[in-house]
Amino acid sequence: MRCLLFLFVLSFFSITKLPAQASLNLPPLDSYSKAKIGLKNFAQLKATDLRIGQDSLIFHSGGIIHVVPFTEVNYIRVKEGNKAAMGGLMGAGVMLLVSGNAVMQTRSDPFNPFQESTAGMVTLFALSGAGIGALTGLTFPKEYSYYLHVHK
Repeated sequence: MRCLLFLFVLSFFSITKLPAQASLNLPPLDSYSKAKIGLKNFAQLKATDLRIGQDSLIFHSGGIIHVVPFTEVNYIRVKEGNKAAMGGLMGAGVMLLVSGNAVMQTRSDPFNPFQESTAGMVTLFALSGAGIGALTGLTFPKEYSYYLHVHK
């Protein structure tokens, strides 16, 4: 009976939110060199040297240090990483299609001297496509938006 009562109380507190608890969707790091801050009045600020405090954001914008409480912030948009892996996969896939077409054309010509060495050609095409795609993906940063929801 005690076990049942304990489970009931535990499930009640895990389902309901206490009024003192606020659920915030904050970025994982405490500081970022560049970010965009969207305010609830629909203003957007470009922030540098962003610091995430206990109840506010501290950042530089336009040469001025701003301290904005979480209740006035709609979202925080930060750059985290790049798209090199996706670019590498896309480049390798495209070059595999191109090299597959080249292999079919090479195999269909009986007088082509490169008929037997197609595996090396496919590998070379795929690796070069992956490299070019990864270098291209490095130039595209991943931006994540964290929408703050403060429940009173």
